Amino acid sequence: MQTQLAQMLFRLAWADGVVKASEVDLISDLLEKKGVGLAQRLAWMDQGLSQPPGSVSMEAPMSEHERLQCMEALVKVCFADGHPQPAELTLLGDLAVRWGISANQLELLRQKN
Repeated sequence: MQTQLAQMLFRLAWADGVVKASEVDLISDLLEKKGVGLAQRLAWMDQGLSQPPGSVSMEAPMSEHERLQCMEALVKVCFADGHPQPAELTLLGDLAVRWGISANQLELLRQKN
């Protein structure tokens, strides 16, 4: 689950073609809060920053709670610099539909950030 989350976060960060420093810091913090150790975080950060993730599974995690947790992290990365790009918003919207997350739930997650 943590590997998939890291890949999804980097896929979103790369959606606009550039990974910003604010996104990198936030992804590292989010992974740390999920219990990912420093060595693993550094390896994932190195991999995620070297190139856009190719084929990342964006399938929904198992439970509704896990889906909402993942979406909350993705929303945080999307709005990390205060200026979400259209490609990032499109990816979030597509995921929300695929994962059964309503527009109201998505807005509540955005307001938390």
